[in-house]
Amino acid sequence: MKVRVLLFGAEEKRVGHPSVEVEVSEPAAASDVLHALRKQWPELKGARLAVNHSFATGNERIGAKDELALIGMVGGG
Repeated sequence: MKVRVLLFGAEEKRVGHPSVEVEVSEPAAASDVLHALRKQWPELKGARLAVNHSFATGNERIGAKDELALIGMVGGG
């Protein structure tokens, strides 16, 4: 199944696009999507996947119609 992942901030700048598409086998989990993203774009390490506006666990199931977003880690002080 092909899924679209929204990118923001530093992740969008690293890839040069506001979203990307990756192919994952069905049934897919959040960890499968992250693996596919990092395989194609290794510079996206250190970010978390959100599914339908909530951070996903590694084994959370992903559907073709889910809204996926890669959320980069932020720090402050």
